Amino acid sequence: DVCSSDLYLKSTFVNLSYNNNLIREDSVCAWIDFGYARDDDRFPVKENFLWKYDEFNDDKIHIFQIRDIEDNLNLLIPIKYNIIYFQGCHLVSNKIGWSKFQKSVELCLYELLDNDLVDDDQTLILLSYVKFQSFFSVHKVDENKDGWFIIFKDYYQ
Repeated sequence: DVCSSDLYLKSTFVNLSYNNNLIREDSVCAWIDFGYARDDDRFPVKENFLWKYDEFNDDKIHIFQIRDIEDNLNLLIPIKYNIIYFQGCHLVSNKIGWSKFQKSVELCLYELLDNDLVDDDQTLILLSYVKFQSFFSVHKVDENKDGWFIIFKDYYQ
């Protein structure tokens, strides 16, 4: 069942929000998981959160990469051992990009389920990226410097 993927649900919620005019059609939307940021040291606390969206103003889905993809990567290895290449907690795009992303994630999820496999966020992003690279804009993350909190450090104003 496609609802077994929280990544698919994230893209569904964003697309439903666009389609029901909860997000302006011409605007960019960022999905940010706040659940892992459980203290004030992760991001500045202000009354208003303002994000720098100017670098996300195309039809790409912007993803954050923490590990280089090896040449000739056997995709069964990251699936089997849950090796993470992309962060699933930060995804940014406009309406067109979110629509393409949802379709790519759904296709990859069905391929996994058809092979009796399940997944978390990160592997589905990897599979979608490998299959549809032109849909994506990749932002490299230095895990030692920026880690999982890059979205709060580099894109917050």
